[in-house]
Amino acid sequence: MPIKFQCECGKMLTAPDGTEGRRARCSACQRVVTIPSALQFDDGEATTPPPAAAGGEACPSCGRPLAPEAALCVQCGFDRRTGRQVGFSRRPRTEGRRRITVQFPVVKVAVAAGVVALLVAGWFFVAAPLLGKMRVTNAVGYVINGDLKRAVTAFEELQPKVSAADRERVDLWLRQLPLEIEKNAGKTLDQGSEVKSDTVLMDLGKPIVMSGAVVVKMRVTNRTMAPLTVRNDYFYLRGLSDIVLVATHDDNSLDGVVVKPGETREGKVVFRKVPVHPVHKGKASGAFDSAGATYFYIMYNDGANYVKRMLPF
Repeated sequence: MPIKFQCECGKMLTAPDGTEGRRARCSACQRVVTIPSALQFDDGEATTPPPAAAGGEACPSCGRPLAPEAALCVQCGFDRRTGRQVGFSRRPRTEGRRRITVQFPVVKVAVAAGVVALLVAGWFFVAAPLLGKMRVTNAVGYVINGDLKRAVTAFEELQPKVSAADRERVDLWLRQLPLEIEKNAGKTLDQGSEVKSDTVLMDLGKPIVMSGAVVVKMRVTNRTMAPLTVRNDYFYLRGLSDIVLVATHDDNSLDGVVVKPGETREGKVVFRKVPVHPVHKGKASGAFDSAGATYFYIMYNDGANYVKRMLPF
């Protein structure tokens, strides 16, 4: 016969015979309920469920009577408060969902930031100054090879790019080279002509050729109205094409010397070597003088004052 039972919401429901234990949905509240048994067995005899106690109601799950204050059916474990049987519970809402956990890689970011900082510091404090000096050295190479116009172009390109310390030397060459080009125009080099100055006098002693260096004694007289500071970069040896710069040497006793107006100071400068191509001094083109001496020029060039003297070897 049909099974009649009451939903927790109070709606009386009817289910076909033989559907005991199955789940059905209440037509009133849409709650899923378990269809109870129509008969309960007691000592092997089939009996109908006892009526609910006065003032009480039947268990919505198994139909057994419940006391008005009962929250849990002791027969089937139905919990009136939750509408579920004990032992069955809904899975948490978050269960079954894929959790996405985002972790900020603090250590990796800190290491990467440290590496970037080291690279930036290395560039500004090591690589950039070293690269600037290499570029200046490359431009000076044109001077040494006697390609002065190309040297001027190279220094002009470098001027806005190098550091303050390197720019000072670049500026010095850009002052010196125009004078060097101007004073040695035409056949001045071939003819062994000297260039004298009314502001700075330079008297030379006999050069001393040592292993890997040439030492020249000289006297510098200041005829200007202002103190004159002498620097190594103002001196160089010149042949017909190539130029030899002053070497970094402890014997350069004129480096940094201040010559007051009217004073004369003596000292030594050391060059790295003798130029390759000598000056052909003599009447006949390409001939040496009667003594057979080989000549080179020694220059003083501070960008404003230019002196060129013959230096025999």
